[in-house]
Amino acid sequence: MQYLSITWLAWMWITVSIYWLSPRAWRMPVLVLISLLFLASVSPASAAILTIFCLLCHYAGNYRHPDGWLIGAV
Repeated sequence: MQYLSITWLAWMWITVSIYWLSPRAWRMPVLVLISLLFLASVSPASAAILTIFCLLCHYAGNYRHPDGWLIGAV
């Protein structure tokens, strides 16, 4: 999908419409999901790598040591 095309313009219009029609608490997850879908349509391998790294960082950042203290906390 080229960025200067009718398809991209339609994608942006649909994205903005869904964003503003979704409830305020759901807007960020909706935007992340739509962005991931766009990346997957352009490059599925990049979307998979991004998803894996996001999950890895999430779990690494929230890992708790058995003693109770956070590993990543400063």
